Amino acid sequence: MATANGTALLQVSEFSLAGVDTTQRKTIVEGSVLLVPAVGSLASIAIHAGSGTGWAVNDEFSIAWCPGAIGQITAESLGVPSAIAIINSGANCTAATAATTTAITSGSTGTALTVTTVLTANAGQVAAITSWSITSNVCTFKAVNSFTTGGSQVLTVQGFTGSSSFLNGTYTTNSATSTTILVPLTHANASGTQQGVAVVQPTYITGGLPISYGFIDLAGLPNPVGTIGPLSVPTWIDVKTIAASAYNYQVNTTVTPNLLRILSGITEVSNTTAITADTVQFRAEFIKNAF
Repeated sequence: MATANGTALLQVSEFSLAGVDTTQRKTIVEGSVLLVPAVGSLASIAIHAGSGTGWAVNDEFSIAWCPGAIGQITAESLGVPSAIAIINSGANCTAATAATTTAITSGSTGTALTVTTVLTANAGQVAAITSWSITSNVCTFKAVNSFTTGGSQVLTVQGFTGSSSFLNGTYTTNSATSTTILVPLTHANASGTQQGVAVVQPTYITGGLPISYGFIDLAGLPNPVGTIGPLSVPTWIDVKTIAASAYNYQVNTTVTPNLLRILSGITEVSNTTAITADTVQFRAEFIKNAF
């Protein structure tokens, strides 16, 4: 099943100072918003050695060594679980073959369930696309990428604008190497040097995706802004689509971490929905040298 495992990365393209005095200077940061699977999020869970007693269908549980992860009982017999599912994939998890669980549903009597956890591959990684070409309905993206496990991976390509915006989308790869990503794309033969990015397709978490203020550069590598100190919560942040898509974006800055909500029209995208490829920009103001 699809699992909610997304996070929002801020890809800085430029920043500038805009202050009124030496004590109230601000740093304005601009760039793209990249939606990627959270590092250490769960790809799957399985019951370990038929364990558990006292469980009921729809009981939910937390999982050891996996902050924020929530599982759910989907089938049981005489209180012993026979099938489980992921409700929230968490982040910064450690894969385990017999992770303990704790019932979190009010009134649940479930105990002694242990699970085997598998983490999402390539989570948090960004492939920087440097050029592209289409031949016989196959698009080759030249890229500095980490998706080298071959074909059949679901990737989201985004960041292309103007006449190249048709390249934005979600693809199942034909093949991938450290320098190329090949995907099926029905289109006339063409090529270009416009740049974009590719990520493993994430899914949505109701209420919003955590925003990381550990900025990355245009190649997807960590690139902190020197004028922003460790108190890196913006005084304001504006996020919007620039691709005329049906989606709009809101940021909840009253919680920790800040959350990016995705809406289609005025309705929030459903939990565990695959995130549609879009070109999303942000502009934010931070207090300069907030140490």
